Amino acid sequence: EKLLQNYLVLEKHKNEELRELQSGTKQLKNEMQKMESQVTAAMIKIDDKEAELQCGGKAYNELQEELDTVYEKLVCLAQIYEVQEEEVTEKDAKFQHDFHTIKRKLQKQIQQNDVLEEETNKLQHE
Repeated sequence: EKLLQNYLVLEKHKNEELRELQSGTKQLKNEMQKMESQVTAAMIKIDDKEAELQCGGKAYNELQEELDTVYEKLVCLAQIYEVQEEEVTEKDAKFQHDFHTIKRKLQKQIQQNDVLEEETNKLQHE
């Protein structure tokens, strides 16, 4: 009988410990599920951030390409401007030369006309 009582006491302790272990296991499972949820949420956030970074990197690359294109166009325009400036300078020099040549010719022509007019006047008076 004493053995049976000891057995029952041991059985009771064993059952209590089992319940405690089961309760602890349940709590651990719940906490593990919470942690899994948190890890999953964190992984989703990481994936989102990676996607944002990739989009940002892609946008940066696109802007860099656009900037390079604009810079190349600017360099081309600067070269065209230099060529045109040289052409304008050359044309201006030619114009100045032609203008002075024509001016000298006109002055000679005016002088010749003046001389002819004087001679004509002299001849008319004689």
